[in-house]
Amino acid sequence: TEIGSILRLEKVDKDLILEFVNDCPPEGQFVMGEVNIEKTQEQLRNIVQVAVLLTQKYDVMVTNPPYLNKFAPKLKKYIWDNYKDYKRDMFSVFIYHNIELCKPNGYSAYMSPFVWMFIKTYEDLRKHIIKTKHISSLIQMEYSAFEEATVPICTFVLQNMRSEEKGNYIKLSDFRGGMEVQRVKTLEALQDSKCGYYYESNQDNFEKLPGSPVAYWASKNIIEAFEKGKQMNSIIEPRQGLATTDNNKFIRLWYEVDHIKITFNVTSTDDSVKKKVKWVPYNKGGAKRQWYGNYDYVVDWSNNGEIIKENVLKKYPYLKTPDFVVKNTDYYFKEAITWGLITTAGFSIRYRKPGSIHDVSGMSAFSKNYDILIYILGLMSTPIADYIFKMLNPTINLQVGDFNNFPVIVSNNKNTVIELAQKNISISEKDWDSFETSWDFLTHPLLDISKQEKIPCTIEQSYSNCKNYYNTSFNKLKSNEEELNRIFIEIYGLEDELTPEVSDKDITITKVFDTKDEIYDDIKGNQYILTKEDVMKSLISYAVGCMFGRYSLDVEGLAYAGGEWDDSKYSTFKPSKDNIILISDEEYFEDDIVNRFVDFVRTTYGKDTLEENLKFIA
Repeated sequence: TEIGSILRLEKVDKDLILEFVNDCPPEGQFVMGEVNIEKTQEQLRNIVQVAVLLTQKYDVMVTNPPYLNKFAPKLKKYIWDNYKDYKRDMFSVFIYHNIELCKPNGYSAYMSPFVWMFIKTYEDLRKHIIKTKHISSLIQMEYSAFEEATVPICTFVLQNMRSEEKGNYIKLSDFRGGMEVQRVKTLEALQDSKCGYYYESNQDNFEKLPGSPVAYWASKNIIEAFEKGKQMNSIIEPRQGLATTDNNKFIRLWYEVDHIKITFNVTSTDDSVKKKVKWVPYNKGGAKRQWYGNYDYVVDWSNNGEIIKENVLKKYPYLKTPDFVVKNTDYYFKEAITWGLITTAGFSIRYRKPGSIHDVSGMSAFSKNYDILIYILGLMSTPIADYIFKMLNPTINLQVGDFNNFPVIVSNNKNTVIELAQKNISISEKDWDSFETSWDFLTHPLLDISKQEKIPCTIEQSYSNCKNYYNTSFNKLKSNEEELNRIFIEIYGLEDELTPEVSDKDITITKVFDTKDEIYDDIKGNQYILTKEDVMKSLISYAVGCMFGRYSLDVEGLAYAGGEWDDSKYSTFKPSKDNIILISDEEYFEDDIVNRFVDFVRTTYGKDTLEENLKFIA
């Protein structure tokens, strides 16, 4: 009852055993209650029947195998001893065992999670099926279509033979709306093979891709890219990073700690010891952001991470060293390109300056050759990256192994690619640094000379200049991305599969609209949209920072965020002496927040246009 139908038995001679069982006469037996020969005989006959069921061969096996990966000790040992290559999950064991219970040329049909088709854990199962069986048909459903359980599902039929025939595949991953939608789309595909989501594929092609994923929709050109391209990890070095095992204890947003206790220019772990660092930048992945950004966190790396390492060994006493989670320390603080583990919003990748430790969720790739690093960044910023990664692993977690397997074709246009990528990094970096949440923030964009020829005397004109700057940058970045897309789509021969056009909602820098009503459909969902109201609120936020002395109109960047106070930094606009700002909606005080803000506007834009500016802000 614990091992169930995965029990492996030798072939039994049913007739001989039953002859022995039935030949035992009940006469002369000593009976104690219900323990008697008739009951024993019946139990033995049942056991023989089960043995027959588990050892005979079938024309067809149909099953919805159990989705189970945590086993009781006996079951775990049995699976390890009998199904070692398929031990990751019970459904993997079922897939292997049930097809073995089929007659030659017989069929087995399943409904199971589709992860077996792609991820490394099930690579042995895939290779066994591809080399010795025939995938007759397969339907891959939309990620959450199976309403009974939040499991990404596929249904498929295996034939117990090796065949050169193509298998039939239906890809329903683009059709949301539950099982009824999936049913309708399946029937449509069966009636119209040119529907765009019906495929026929020879499974020999799967072996041409690293890890043998069941990427049935991979075109001839994609397969050729894997054959002639270089594997990513032969060009650069992708590496997992630090897992602190207790982020609440060791990680902070950078503005939660004294700024003077953060060291931004560490070059190696040895350098961190010399500089006696406390907090250093930490790369955790974060929101979808292309080219540059997501500089949000710091990690406590005191004494070369001593307290983190001690905590790991205390938490996992069976480990001899903390290297299992404090890994790849030789790559800490190095220049990198980095991407997030979770890709629900689509794959995005960024340049990361030297000075950070990378997290297990902010995985990174390294190279001493800057040009190669930037070329790879340019390639991986095109739709080709997402397109191929969804073949290697369409789950929401993109692992280092998947990145390693990407086929890289180096173009004759290498210098053009590097130049465009560098421009995009610069555009995105300036955008990131124009907000207070960047530790390299210098001043508010409305007061930033670099974003306009000179600071006008009206905030309305400043806003207009600023809006023009942001939207010009947005359009330039989009244009550069589309040029990179054209270059690489041609290199990979994917003109019939991908388009170079980029949707505005996928450009990950600021675009400004006067009102929400102006936001058009193609950009809806872009988290970097600002309205005029947002810009004014950010100006008020900056002004409050000046009132408290965090910022100063006389110095760039952070004037005070911990450490010793320096009164000489503040002459144009004085911060509050007692570090208190009054807020009142009835009584007005000379130094309340409204009057102080009026002073700020008067100081920055002049008294002649004060009323005009205040009306514009209101």
